[in-house]
Amino acid sequence: MHFDKIKILIYTILIFPIILIIINSDIVANLYWQLSSRFVDYMAMVNWLECHSLGVDLYVINESYSVICDGKKAYPISYGHALLFLPYNDVLAVFYTKYLPFIIIFLFIFLTIKIINPKNKIEKLLLFLIIFNPSVLLAFDRLNFDMIVYILAIIICFNRIYVINWFSILFVSLIKVYPVALFINIFFESQKRTNKNIFLVILLISFVTLAYAYFYTETILFFLEALRAGKPGYHYLFSLNSIPKILEYIFNLNYQIMLLLTYSLFIFLVVKINKNFNSLSNQLQNDIFSNNSKLFMVGGYTSVICFFLFSNWFYREVFLILMIPHLLSLKSSTDNKVLKLLFFLIIARYIYLFPYSYVNIHDGITHINDVRIFSTKFLIVIFLKSVFDFIIMTLFSALLVQKTTIYLKSRYSKI
Repeated sequence: MHFDKIKILIYTILIFPIILIIINSDIVANLYWQLSSRFVDYMAMVNWLECHSLGVDLYVINESYSVICDGKKAYPISYGHALLFLPYNDVLAVFYTKYLPFIIIFLFIFLTIKIINPKNKIEKLLLFLIIFNPSVLLAFDRLNFDMIVYILAIIICFNRIYVINWFSILFVSLIKVYPVALFINIFFESQKRTNKNIFLVILLISFVTLAYAYFYTETILFFLEALRAGKPGYHYLFSLNSIPKILEYIFNLNYQIMLLLTYSLFIFLVVKINKNFNSLSNQLQNDIFSNNSKLFMVGGYTSVICFFLFSNWFYREVFLILMIPHLLSLKSSTDNKVLKLLFFLIIARYIYLFPYSYVNIHDGITHINDVRIFSTKFLIVIFLKSVFDFIIMTLFSALLVQKTTIYLKSRYSKI
């Protein structure tokens, strides 16, 4: 065990500088749009904290859709008011800008290696593809809030001081909406937790949330309006609505009908494939409270909710990583063909992200009579990415349904 910790630390120390070199090189310009500076999403949060400390109202914008902060224009805040609860001063400013970004990246790498813990060459290849694939490199480059939520998701699965887990999840959920999915961990934190205690925890969290909503109603409405901006179009998209969007563009089909058909097909396949996992019921029930199982449930519900409900930039795919450790343990201890197929599909998809990202960058958009025109090559490439996403998320969702059903039966069968 001690040797494994040293090995993980050594791997992290070796990979960390390589990541920094890559995201600061021209190599990534072939994979995603490279900006003039690093960590732009993260630095926007720091700028909002600075503006708030100066007394600037970030929820009032002018005609140019900006706020004036320290004599300079700044974008109005697009995160929840809870972000502004964080302290800010000159000393913390140095920590926030000079040190914390690198701590976040280091923790991301360290925790990812820890949970994957590869046992053979093919798993080591998978780990390499996970850390160095374009979606994660983009997450490193932008240092989006998803990175922080990812780290928190792993920590809450291992942490036994449960009250810290609850309020940490609540805090990030009030900054962005989707981390509310992490609350699924309440049901899996402790095998000894009774239904009554689960209800009391949910009641406590609900009370705090309602109190927050009462005092910050206007800022919440502003935040919900801001959610509509900044969504991906056809590039770097991770969403169930990507296939309907592409089919609408190519064949001029009705988007709402295609959306309904796609969602219906997704749900139908999840139900059908779920039956294939019935043979795993005993094993799934025996380790329902293991760390890998908790990672799977937390990552699974976060990924499925985001994939099903939102149009996400593809760096939000990082939450799929949380599901992989449980998949590896199941694959090695069972002979389920669907699990083995899912494993190799994940590897194939990570490899495919490299040509996919390259085409996204190098296949320019043309306009004819002010109408956006995409090339056939680009449409084929993004359609294949959407099909990969659809199949993998269907398989993961089916296993998630199976595990959820087993948990509900074991806990509430007496009721």
